[in-house]
Amino acid sequence: RNNVVRSVANPFGFSGKFTFNNKLNDKMYIVETPDGLLPASKDAYTIFRYPGNNISAAVAYKGDYKVVSFGFPIESLECCCQIEGLIKEVVNFFEK
Repeated sequence: RNNVVRSVANPFGFSGKFTFNNKLNDKMYIVETPDGLLPASKDAYTIFRYPGNNISAAVAYKGDYKVVSFGFPIESLECCCQIEGLIKEVVNFFEK
């Protein structure tokens, strides 16, 4: 019901608060039921949570390769500055 995701303490440095579209409008599709994701190994961490229910909203893994997975579409964030900011964080993670 809540359209907010917030970073949680994580070893990868992801941070911030983001809002995605969850209301009908004429500009963007609605995200009615975002997914919850759980880390699947000791090298994977929750990086964002939905504060309304504390479910994990995004997970990052760093091992032999790197992965970042979100439970909501990045393009559904409510402004371009949020999209750009989140993509910059992901790119920084892959470049480290």
